[in-house]
Amino acid sequence: MDKQKEKEAQKRYMELQLLEQQMKQLQKNAKLLDGQLEELYSVLQNIDDFRNVAKKTPLWVPLSSGIFAKAELSENTELMVNVGADIAVKKSIPDAKSLVQSQMDDLRKVHNQVMEELQRIAVRAMGLEKELNRLLSE
Repeated sequence: MDKQKEKEAQKRYMELQLLEQQMKQLQKNAKLLDGQLEELYSVLQNIDDFRNVAKKTPLWVPLSSGIFAKAELSENTELMVNVGADIAVKKSIPDAKSLVQSQMDDLRKVHNQVMEELQRIAVRAMGLEKELNRLLSE
């Protein structure tokens, strides 16, 4: 193999390795997004379950990780929702569900973008691999 082809093959190999690193990072991001979507789905289920809890029902309320306080449910039609910057507002159950659903929609869009980018990079990597194999076989 002459010097020019060897340089070209090295260039393709380095680019292929870079694309593989990008693909691994995108796969990691997609997995994180999947986890966040599962968590939000669980929140929707919990909101639905909460709606069915009768008033005056005793509950264990988390104060922090692994620490709970006994409480009694006095209201099951409104929730306090953190809207950022340590600010919480009252929301009706339908409004809270709508907010969570909106967050899920946003996450799905980002997930789709990540998957499209992953597919684009995979196609480019396959092309580079073919070029590299061609260069090495000459």
